[in-house]
Parts: sequence; C-alpha cells; structure tokens
Amino acid sequence: MRKRIVLLLVAVAVAVLALLVSGQAKPLAAEEGGQTVAGSWAVIVKPDVPPVPGMTEFLNLATFMPDGGFITSTGYITDSLGHGNWVRTGNRQFAATAVGLSFGPSGHTEATWKLRATMAYTESGFELTGPCTMEILDMSGKVVFTIKGTFRAFHIDVEKMP
Repeated sequence: MRKRIVLLLVAVAVAVLALLVSGQAKPLAAEEGGQTVAGSWAVIVKPDVPPVPGMTEFLNLATFMPDGGFITSTGYITDSLGHGNWVRTGNRQFAATAVGLSFGPSGHTEATWKLRATMAYTESGFELTGPCTMEILDMSGKVVFTIKGTFRAFHIDVEKMP
C-alpha cells in the first residue's frame, strides 16, 4: 500500500514538472486562437454603485470548463458557488450566466442570485474584461436588488514551487 502511494506521488510530481517545464508564459488568447476562456481566473469586480458603502471593488474566482460549464464565487460567505455555462459569441468574445443561492442567518436559502457577463480578451491577451450584472431574487423569483458593473479577470497560472 505504501509503495502504491509513493509511486502515485512520484507520477504526480513528474506530471507537474513536465507541465511546468513545457509551459511558456504566453497570452491566453493565443491558445486556440483566443476562442476559449477555459481555465481558472481571479476576477476583480467594480460595481457602478457600491452595494455597501466603501466597497468599490471585490474579488471573485471563476472556473470555465472546456465543455462550456462555469463555476464562480461571489465573494460573500452567505452565498453558494454559482453554477452555469459560457459560450463563445464572436472573435475573442464570450458570454456567461451562473445562478446560486443566498443563505440567511439560520443557514436556510432565503434568496437566489443570477450573474450574467459578457467578456472579451484585452489586446495583450492576458486578461478578460467586460460588463456584468448580478440580480438578487426573492424565493418567488422577483428581482429585489441589482448590481451592475465591470470586471477584469486574470488567469490563474501554474507556478513553480519555491
């Protein structure tokens, strides 16, 4: 059993090293001709009107799967992860929609939310930008609050261990 674990760890280490050695820093837009957003991204959202005084920007995380699936966070501890899909809408342009749950103090679902975004690669090809809208809906599906804004997303790259 111990030998299997050691062999598995060695295989994983070799695979990671191969990935690191073969990887070159290049614009993401260069991959597949800039026609995919697959991967994980750190997202800085700047609401047009801060939802809370002083909250001019906040950080989200997003992962886009090659098959069109999409998972995102809102940055709020009371929200579930968002689950949705993304599509290519044009040359280096994309749209995404995700939905999630918002929990009250008791831990029960008290609202839902829907995030919609359109995005495009910047000229450098290293980041995505675009407008986004998040709607908070009560349990009957009525929109009770809307946050509109813009975002910048930076790809989370594999890094060498120190």
